[in-house]
This record gives sequence, C-alpha cells and structure tokens, in this order.
Amino acid sequence: MAKARTGGSDEASRQTARADFKMALHDDCNKSLAKLGPADHAIVLAQLQVFFGAWKEGRSDEDLHQQWDYKVLKGADEKRLKVRQIHLKKHRAVLLIVAEDQTMWVLEVFLKGKAKAQQAAISRAVSRAQELLEGR
Repeated sequence: MAKARTGGSDEASRQTARADFKMALHDDCNKSLAKLGPADHAIVLAQLQVFFGAWKEGRSDEDLHQQWDYKVLKGADEKRLKVRQIHLKKHRAVLLIVAEDQTMWVLEVFLKGKAKAQQAAISRAVSRAQELLEGR
C-alpha cells in the first residue's frame, strides 16, 4: 500500500534504497519499441528515463501514481511477480518489474485502448517476468 508523503525521511530512505538501481529493457521489449518507429521510440525512452529518475529519487508510489498511473496489476501472477504498469503520453503504456538484482526491467510497451491487445501485452510481460525472476 502506498504511503502518504509525511516528510523527507521516507523519501530519503527510498532514495537511498533505490540509488544503485539501473533500468534495463528486456530483449523482446526492444523489438516492441523498434516497431514504434524512430520518433515514438525516442519519445517512449525519454519518458521512461523521466519516470525512472523520479522513482530512483525516492518519490512515493502515491506521487508516481498521480503522474503516471503507476500501479501493480491486479491478476494473481501479476501481483505475485509485482508487475507494474505506467502510462505514457501518446496513449502508450509500459509494463515493468523491479528485480532483486537492483534492476528495473522494462518488459513491454503497448498501445492503450484495445482490451485484447492490452491483455496479450500483459501476458507477454508476465512470461518475461517469470523468465527473469524465476528462471522459467
């Protein structure tokens, strides 16, 4: 559950805990990004960097949710693996996980709005999360 911002100490402890994290794109996510075309590809990567910077600085989940609709998805596997989603401009969404090896893995990028396409993207992200976290 997201904690309300109560002062600098919570943010400072999150910032310290996240200081050494890096962001990585799953190989198959790179393929999804390549399909966007060069301009959209650059926009998505720039927006991801802004989000990652805010997350790494220790912004609370509540703050991240307000700006990017940052949330853990609701399905059983999604909850267990803590697959998160953020919304970007141009009707794109990104699915990611935070791994114990101090890596925020970007698993999938997809166009929001089409239920079947969104569910397929979530299924791909869950498979990739299982591969990374559980070696499946």
